[in-house]
Amino acid sequence: MNQKFSRLAAGPADAHVPLLDVDLTEILCFEHERTVAGDYVVRFECRLFQILKAGKVLPRAGDKVVVRIRLDGR
Repeated sequence: MNQKFSRLAAGPADAHVPLLDVDLTEILCFEHERTVAGDYVVRFECRLFQILKAGKVLPRAGDKVVVRIRLDGR
């Protein structure tokens, strides 16, 4: 079947583009949207994640956040 549909390349040049600063672990992941609870807790898969103040702007209660699960499980 592969021989039936195979075609030669239009030219011998390599058309791949270098990734440069792209982090594939941020692209190749599963994303799940969750809502921040009043106590700054996000629930995901029977687990609770506390959002800690780390000098950054915190999401408010009711805001939507994205939980990312990388392909290696992190």
